Amino acid sequence: MRLLVTMVFLGTPLFAQFATSDMDIVANLQPPESQILAFEGSATLAIEPNYFTNWFQSIPDIDHPLVNHYERLYRTTQLNYIRISLERARSYKDLIFQILDELGAPRELFFLPIIESAFTSNATSRVGAAGIWQFMPRSAVPYDMNITMWLDERRDFLKSTRGAIKKLLDEYQIFKDWHLTLAAYNCGVARIQRILNTHGPISFWEMAERRLLPRETIHYVPKFLAVVRVASQAGRMDLPLSWESESQYAIVHIPFQADLSQLARVAGVDYQRLRSFNRELLYGITPDGGHDLKVPLEWEETIKSALANPELSRLRFYIHRVRRGDTLSALSSHFGVPTTMIQRYNNNVAPNRLRLNQTLIIPIVHGGRLTPPPAPAAPIARSVRNHEPGDYVVQQGDTLWSLSRQWNTSVEAIKQANNLGSSHSLRAGQVLKRPR
Repeated sequence: MRLLVTMVFLGTPLFAQFATSDMDIVANLQPPESQILAFEGSATLAIEPNYFTNWFQSIPDIDHPLVNHYERLYRTTQLNYIRISLERARSYKDLIFQILDELGAPRELFFLPIIESAFTSNATSRVGAAGIWQFMPRSAVPYDMNITMWLDERRDFLKSTRGAIKKLLDEYQIFKDWHLTLAAYNCGVARIQRILNTHGPISFWEMAERRLLPRETIHYVPKFLAVVRVASQAGRMDLPLSWESESQYAIVHIPFQADLSQLARVAGVDYQRLRSFNRELLYGITPDGGHDLKVPLEWEETIKSALANPELSRLRFYIHRVRRGDTLSALSSHFGVPTTMIQRYNNNVAPNRLRLNQTLIIPIVHGGRLTPPPAPAAPIARSVRNHEPGDYVVQQGDTLWSLSRQWNTSVEAIKQANNLGSSHSLRAGQVLKRPR
């Protein structure tokens, strides 16, 4: 049953005050991602013909002009937005419902990613929110999501779903009202609490009428209620989501850094599908120290076999931030890797296109074994003839480039201080003066 909210708006109706179209999101939608399947050991959800009638009752529906306005849009001009979102939702359906039931959360929350991200796991908002549940970096940390140079677990469909539902339930314990909870998910708990402290225990709808909330939040809750009305009628609206159980997926632990594209090639599986299961990996490379890779259950043994296959190179990867004077050839020489390999891992970056502070992925591989990059050598404390205190004795593996970085100077300055020619190469035992 819908609750009736009667409000008198001064002047122009509330929903006419703001932009109301989600078509900019529709225009940027990508084809549905590969199936991401319910995880191993999960209980199969019951298939019920009257699924929504029985189970979607926890968050009150409101008969309000703004909700009705969005319902009309989602049934007509923006029906394709709902359709594409639900097509993607197949990938996460069993997982989300399992977590909702496990934590005792309203099942309507299944539809929240439709207005957050259209169920696109690699979505990023203009303010930096990421993943299907659109977590900001600061709000992700308390919910067991790590953000490092290698991965962003806001894009991990398993961790982010559990984190989002826990966050919503935590906020519900504060407000004891689902409309205020949803508003807080959008604009922040502190914002809603300040309004309540200032104006007393008023409802979301009173906050909206009095323009106490950001424009986006005023529309956020009505959009959600309208989405639930439309998307929960998949059978009647000819929308694609069905409630038949999907297959399962498995978790395979990788104890070393691995390139997913190479792993997919050795395993003989589809790289794009493997990548879609693990969007948290920013570069398609597992981090040093190990990672739990999510794979379709039918691939589990194939992936495990590939990890033991000697054809799979044991790579180490480093992130290098470009500094003044860096060139691909200098990086190639320093790290001992062909320039073509550096380009392969960096979208075929052209030598003349390097930018200051640009991030480059540097692969290190030698004979199939993990090998650290040649680090700039430190001066050794031993007596060498014909050099003065403060001079440097060249070590095996030193280059002018690596020494310039170690000494915070330039290659040209080292050459000038030591009267070296343009084609000079260093040799072990050579004595260099440091530029002043």
